[in-house]
Amino acid sequence: MKKILAFMLCTAMALSLTGCAGESDGEAEALVFTGEIAAESVVVDVATDNNGYYEFWADATAYFNDDGVLEWLNLENTTLLAFQVSDDYEGGVYIYSAAEMDEILTALTEALESGETDSLQSVIDSLSTGGPIEGAST
Repeated sequence: MKKILAFMLCTAMALSLTGCAGESDGEAEALVFTGEIAAESVVVDVATDNNGYYEFWADATAYFNDDGVLEWLNLENTTLLAFQVSDDYEGGVYIYSAAEMDEILTALTEALESGETDSLQSVIDSLSTGGPIEGAST
């Protein structure tokens, strides 16, 4: 009984596939996006010159012109998932918060104005331990 049921099922599937086969004139229509398309929570990969790479999780809005060419892309609510610093930045990059950079600049300005070199050591220590960052593991 199982063999008969399996044979009937295979025959029905073969007939349905045969019925779908039609003659093609060799032309295919291309799907061309136009206008604005928006999506929430998408992964966006950005490649830069010289081996740089950034991967974001974001809400994206894209606008395509009448020819289907992407004109602009807007990313909102971005979260950086992974990155690789471009080879343009040999040895990586250092990343400081605005508050940390303000502290470093203030210490440098005070040392310059006062002529004291002792306060420069704290700035040198801060810069020595702040990086470099070349990539991020996920």
